[in-house]
Amino acid sequence: MEREATQDKEVWQKMLLTAFQQSGEAILLLDYKGKIVTANPAARKLFGYNNTEDGQLSIDDLLKAGKESDTRTTIPDLIKITEKNIHGVTREKHIFPVSVRMVSLSTLGSVYALLFITALESRLIKDKTLQRRNAEITRLKESLNHLKNNAERALRDRTQILQETVDSLVEIQKQLRQALEKEIEANEKCSKFAYLISHEYRNPLTFIHTSLDLIERYGQKETPLGKAQLEHLQKAREQVKQLVSVTDELLFLNAIRDGSHKLKTTEVEITELLDKIAKSWSQIPKDGHNINIRLNLPEKVVIETNGDLLKQALNNLVSNAVKYSDGNGEVVIECDEDEDACMIKVKDQGRGIPREELHKLSNGFYRASNSGDVSGNGLGLFIVRQFLEHLNGKLELASELNLGTCATIRLPKKYEEKSIAD
Repeated sequence: MEREATQDKEVWQKMLLTAFQQSGEAILLLDYKGKIVTANPAARKLFGYNNTEDGQLSIDDLLKAGKESDTRTTIPDLIKITEKNIHGVTREKHIFPVSVRMVSLSTLGSVYALLFITALESRLIKDKTLQRRNAEITRLKESLNHLKNNAERALRDRTQILQETVDSLVEIQKQLRQALEKEIEANEKCSKFAYLISHEYRNPLTFIHTSLDLIERYGQKETPLGKAQLEHLQKAREQVKQLVSVTDELLFLNAIRDGSHKLKTTEVEITELLDKIAKSWSQIPKDGHNINIRLNLPEKVVIETNGDLLKQALNNLVSNAVKYSDGNGEVVIECDEDEDACMIKVKDQGRGIPREELHKLSNGFYRASNSGDVSGNGLGLFIVRQFLEHLNGKLELASELNLGTCATIRLPKKYEEKSIAD
């Protein structure tokens, strides 16, 4: 037991010695005469002495009861040390205010004092540092609050702008829907009107055409007609034939739209169709026009489509190319294909179309401003586009004034019925 007690005592001594040495506060051990028995490293650093000088110093060397006082400091003085103005003195005689706490110790043979000393300058520095940090924290908090308020204000402003934008878009969407409904209604009325006119004109036009044939026939039997009269009859027949063709196309379109006519498709050899169209136009008198129709075709291109619609669309394009060539150059018909589609081009070297008017030609009854004396009703390209829509095809126009026009048709090789519902 005695051995264990001795070991415990040694352990506690080591622990106390370690605490004494490692403490950040200056600690001095004095005897009853005020002589320095020992000092920890923090005390030596504070006063500027080394460990070999501990036994040579007294409390009077390190502490003064006043900054200019010559009064010696003794152990009894230290009992009331907190009531006095105490200053520390370094080895270089630098005087600075200190705070001192004392604990008295006694043994069988003597009395000791344990002093805990803190330089008020370092405490003041710590306090000022703490104040600066607190001030910086306060400033940062204010900055954060300011940023937060600005962010919230900006968010509110952006939310308001976004809401106004959404409201504006909703209003625009409403206006567009109303405009679209009006346009659909107008298109339906135009379509019905065109159908009505076409239906009403079909029989009278056929009758006029028959009457013109009879006039020429009876004239030859009774009183032979002159050359000028025959020419006028021929022109009248051509005009009537053109009107009959347009009315037939409009009636056919209307039948497809209302579903009364089922669009049938077959395999069509495009090269053969284009060759027939070119030959038929080559045989038609062109009123003094010297237009050559040249073909640039591959050996064979076959697609699934409606041959009647495609033939009428191509005839309209070739008709335009011939009419607007003004007797110059030639009309070139080309064909090409890729994996999914067939491309047909009808190019002329005529008067061309003003670039700003190209997009208007898809509207019915619109004619280019430079059409001049060329006869027409503005329905040719409109009907072509309508036919191609039902064939899932597209029409593109490119033109330069006085250089000519190129009309390009693109048709899928495999027909899909979805476009009929449109």
